[in-house]
Amino acid sequence: MFSMSPDSSVALQGFNSYQNTYAFTVCLRAIFEMSSTRNIFSLSIGTSVALSLTTSPYATEIPPGYQLTLGQASKAFKMVSKVPSVSKLWPWTSLCVTWDSTTGMTQLWEDNSMSVRKSMWRGQGFYGTPVLSLSGFEGQVTDMHMWNQAMPVSVLRSYNQGWGYPQGTMLSWARTSYSVRGSPILEKAYESLGAAASEGKDESAEEQKKEVPVRRSWWWKQGKMGNVVQEGAENKYGCLGQRKRCGRKTL
Repeated sequence: MFSMSPDSSVALQGFNSYQNTYAFTVCLRAIFEMSSTRNIFSLSIGTSVALSLTTSPYATEIPPGYQLTLGQASKAFKMVSKVPSVSKLWPWTSLCVTWDSTTGMTQLWEDNSMSVRKSMWRGQGFYGTPVLSLSGFEGQVTDMHMWNQAMPVSVLRSYNQGWGYPQGTMLSWARTSYSVRGSPILEKAYESLGAAASEGKDESAEEQKKEVPVRRSWWWKQGKMGNVVQEGAENKYGCLGQRKRCGRKTL
């Protein structure tokens, strides 16, 4: 993970194999104080600033929201709906943005909550190599990925819970090169834990403890160990993410 300070910046270089971009998904995990954070990240593709995500300029908003700028369009986003889930990747907040030029549909995800889909920058495209930049940000950030499509809900759920998901096709945390300014610190990431999601309930610690062994037992019976949350085509990419086990159980 990078530990960022307000006077530091990190630029992560994407792959140059995609020169014409008409859809993308950007995801990262961060730890920050919502009330004091303004900038979170920006994405440049070629010479254009394609995307920037900041916290809402209205600090008193409840719940707090985000401001997303895509091309020359800018809109406010709030989380309005929770997606059913069994865990949250403590201590990280997972953030994802999806966009498809064909429809203009843009959506923001925060952990297991999503915004409504809003139309932004329809019919437009971006040209060149992507660069994901972090600056003016105080906190920790890790696991950045970018794909050349608006990823389906199954993959976003997997990423947000730290389960199996495909590595980024336009930028991958495992293979990126980067440049820094100021004094960001690259250090060992916090070991993430899959805490039971409350789904709006106030569960006791004892109830949360019961949830994990039951689910782990189910995966053992299926001949798998804990990292793939869904069956289907996504599994062919293998398991990434921050949990230790993935794939089939070996004897």
